Amino acid sequence: MSLANSFSDFFTQKIVKIRGDIDDELLSKNIENPMPDADSCPYEFHTFREVGKDEVLHLIQRIATKSCSLDPLPVVMLNHCFKDILPVVVRIINLSLESGTMPDSLKIAVVQPLLKKYNLSYEEFCSFRPISNLKFVSKSIEKVVAVQLTDYLTENHLHEKFQSAYKPCHSTETALLRVQNDILQALDNGDSVILVLLDLSAAFDTVDHSMLLTRLSKRFGIRGRVLDWLTSYLTSRKLFIRVEGTDSLLSDLDCGVPQGSVLGPLLYSLYTAPLADVARRHNLRFHFFSDDGQLYIAFKTNDRDDLISSKIRMEKFEIEQAKWEEVVSSWMSGKSFEFSTECENGQMLVGEIFADMTKRKEKFEKKTGVSLDNYYRLAASEVENGKKRKKMSESNGSNKALG
Repeated sequence: MSLANSFSDFFTQKIVKIRGDIDDELLSKNIENPMPDADSCPYEFHTFREVGKDEVLHLIQRIATKSCSLDPLPVVMLNHCFKDILPVVVRIINLSLESGTMPDSLKIAVVQPLLKKYNLSYEEFCSFRPISNLKFVSKSIEKVVAVQLTDYLTENHLHEKFQSAYKPCHSTETALLRVQNDILQALDNGDSVILVLLDLSAAFDTVDHSMLLTRLSKRFGIRGRVLDWLTSYLTSRKLFIRVEGTDSLLSDLDCGVPQGSVLGPLLYSLYTAPLADVARRHNLRFHFFSDDGQLYIAFKTNDRDDLISSKIRMEKFEIEQAKWEEVVSSWMSGKSFEFSTECENGQMLVGEIFADMTKRKEKFEKKTGVSLDNYYRLAASEVENGKKRKKMSESNGSNKALG
């Protein structure tokens, strides 16, 4: 068996196992639909508007110029003659939007395994994640759909307020600053904080298409020809793995949204929107960035002895964490998600009573990728790196202006 087919089998069996585990948990707990979507959206998005040459040209210039081996021409070469074929591309896009269909020939992805972290072993399949690469025309249609869908969500305030992914003026930085600010304020007030770091197993790859389409219709008011197009986009997708120039057999994609696609990340954030409802229902503060989430709550530490005891034995924390994780895990199971077992899910952040912040810092740094000092502030090295990145950005901007 080729390495490409081995990767294909591994990725496929991983998804099958996760979804099987979720089904078993649903049966054991007799959960049918713990949080059904109410048909309550007062707005409706049912028809795409036609796009013109100037708009398509502007949008395509914002797409990453990474070539796909399925394209007849490399993107770099295509850029030199794109204005000549622009009318054809615009016609294809408008026909797709008008008919509510995505051509099957544009729903085939070539997937390349990408090492999750530089220090992981190249010899373990689990060290890699599948990243899809799609045809240029496919990404062009997706970009037009994503822009119109985002405009609709923004105009009608349907975005989750505390989801910082795939929204204008939002980033990992805004997510980090908000969580850090809330924690620091709580600690300054003498409170303690319980923080649960959510990590999902193969989050993008386990999205249930039927649940996603139902959510888009009921919760977000996406209906008519727009819903038809999204249904077509999700169904009958195929992929193959390419490793070292060798291709695997073609596989059907029965669930999930493609990582590496233009539209997939936005659909994922809409799919997981009810997780915010769970947090609010239990008076938890939260912030999400794509499939990474933080749930946290501050509480008064009135009993010093009890707090010291919980610091030593973590009994109080374990009770609270178990309670919250049961609620969150139950919801995730009902929505075809599973907690990742690859990292620790939670921690207790205690106020001034305890000076040792090493463990809680290490966990938070591991999750956010940012170093903090002993006062839970950005470390000096991070501030200095930020200044350097700003100077580099300004320098690059000047070079473009001169060029």
